[in-house]
Amino acid sequence: MFKMNSKVAVAVAGVLASVAANAANIDLYVAGASAQSAFWKADMTSSVCGGTTPKTYKTSNSSISNETWRCTAAAPATGSLPSGIAVGDIVSVYYNSHFGSISGAAALVRPATAKRLYVNPDSTDCTGSGTTYTCAITAYDQNAETHTSLSGNAMIVSPNTKPADVVVLDVELKHWGFSQNWQPVAAFGLTAPSSAEIAAVTTTPTIVNGQLFTVIANNSSPIAAKGNISKESLKAIVTGVYDKWGDVPEVGGADTTAIKYCRREPGSGTQVAASIFLTGFECGRSSSTIVTQTSYGALGSTGVSEETSTSNVRTCVQGTTGAIGIASLSRSTNYATLSVDGVEANAHNAATGMYTFAFEDIVYNQSTTSGASSAAQALATLFVNNARKATTLSSQIETTATTTKNANGTWTSTAPKGYYALPITGVNSKSVANATSGTQAVTALAYRAGDNCKVLFNSNAQ
Repeated sequence: MFKMNSKVAVAVAGVLASVAANAANIDLYVAGASAQSAFWKADMTSSVCGGTTPKTYKTSNSSISNETWRCTAAAPATGSLPSGIAVGDIVSVYYNSHFGSISGAAALVRPATAKRLYVNPDSTDCTGSGTTYTCAITAYDQNAETHTSLSGNAMIVSPNTKPADVVVLDVELKHWGFSQNWQPVAAFGLTAPSSAEIAAVTTTPTIVNGQLFTVIANNSSPIAAKGNISKESLKAIVTGVYDKWGDVPEVGGADTTAIKYCRREPGSGTQVAASIFLTGFECGRSSSTIVTQTSYGALGSTGVSEETSTSNVRTCVQGTTGAIGIASLSRSTNYATLSVDGVEANAHNAATGMYTFAFEDIVYNQSTTSGASSAAQALATLFVNNARKATTLSSQIETTATTTKNANGTWTSTAPKGYYALPITGVNSKSVANATSGTQAVTALAYRAGDNCKVLFNSNAQ
């Protein structure tokens, strides 16, 4: 048996210790929309972690959607690590998605008063193994954004003077200037930002990709068996006109099953996107607004439930026979995902302009002024750039190998995707969406030209 010389062993140990000692900690702080977090985490896996899933840290409070991802930097399968990040460095991405896009909007317009809580992977309150860790907290006050834990540091309270390095929004910042789109959380300020506050944000936003939203229903609801709902019927539900499923033309008859609308709380990007799509209020097209728990229309006080996360919306829908809700795409046997106006929700249909409940995501990369290290700035730039490219998002687009094209030109898929690249000059070229190749991914043809109030339209000249 080989036995290492003691002097060699000491030398090797010294080298390893030196590498560990020289390893840098790269920290990036993100605030905003929860829907994008899955893509960012996947990008971190392939671009920074050498294909290994990073460790995920969550709190013991299931209503808090914030996560921190951490891995030891490793060479990616293709390309190279971002500038300033070396193999062996410890890379952590702190993602504050609690309250959704409003956490990002608040960080932009009220950096001196808005709080952000980030899960602290270095806390002694965190336990776990493999890639899953839970950081125990004993109490949480979401109005004051304060928490209690045994160590007192299960979560990091961001200094008010330090803005988030990156802010992710489901739609443009201007849409949070309406009172119904602002969460009455004391830590964020009690009123919607004024036009002056919004105009004072100097960071230039970047349009990154297209994201689609879906309509989900309880498996036992009368609409689930239909598999489809029209935009107009959905609008009548969310504005409190219809209160029972017999009112909905797709169901009809004498069905008296009460409708329950499970919606995201005010401030959520999902909720703002739903309002833009179904009422047009934010775009000056209608005076109608979506029902709330205090202004519920015909649905009644028990017919509307406001949820603090997308997962809670899904739980709400699963819990009541007549329930319906709106969420980012994530199909499940636990609820029914409905087509809208006869078109399945998937990236392919959105990219061709057929599925119109889709919007352009917005990112504010302010890492150059937030105090982030140069390596963290390079990491932020990488994430933003990758979120725009068809080559990076190709795995998010259905191909003809996994889809069946219907006679009406739309696509159905066993594994529908929720994001697609936009036809951005200098970033992505246009291509024909109804590709005949069995492996060709789709470069998006449909977009809103940087304004989510515009109608989704097809940019390809055919």
